[in-house]
Amino acid sequence: MAGSLHQGIPIGGKEPMWLERLSDSDVLAQVAEGNGEALDELLLRYQSRLLAFLTALVEESGQVEQVFVGIIRAIRSGSYRAMQAPSVEALLCRLAVLEQPALQHSPESALRIEQVVEPHPDGRELLAGLVRKLPTEYRTAFILRDALGMSAADAAFVFGITEIEARARLRRARRMLRRSLLRSMQTTPTEKATDEFSLRAARPSELSAL
Repeated sequence: MAGSLHQGIPIGGKEPMWLERLSDSDVLAQVAEGNGEALDELLLRYQSRLLAFLTALVEESGQVEQVFVGIIRAIRSGSYRAMQAPSVEALLCRLAVLEQPALQHSPESALRIEQVVEPHPDGRELLAGLVRKLPTEYRTAFILRDALGMSAADAAFVFGITEIEARARLRRARRMLRRSLLRSMQTTPTEKATDEFSLRAARPSELSAL
């Protein structure tokens, strides 16, 4: 994130570099005190991971910036303080969900994923394409848990559901992906496919452009 995105109020005349030594929670506390440089630092720390989640969350690429701006607005307003978030990353993702409430895909629509699979020689590109085709609630669950490694408890907070429901959502997402992958693997050697199409094989950086 080049340059400063926000006009801040320096605390005690300190240089912005001192913020780098603070924990996420301490940086968030500085944001609450009106330190714009702290907000820049917080967003910089989570820029790529938050972008991966936002891209999975929204239906159109143009909405990513709108949701991102909404997150910034919510942080600066202090409206998040009563949320009791388990982590700063979970808080940012929860604010994104609140900014984009239209998770309107039904479980039935999820079954259509198998009807739109297009075989691709590159296993990781195929996996990314299948993840993109998942309904939003399952796509975001997969990104949070398998791509970003967020705990089930944190993911439950993000979605405003129970931990049991969060785990069930992830299991369903994995089942849908496996079914679609199996269809695509009909012309792929089994041993190679097992390695290429492992749902846990993709690194976060490889899925961040979803």
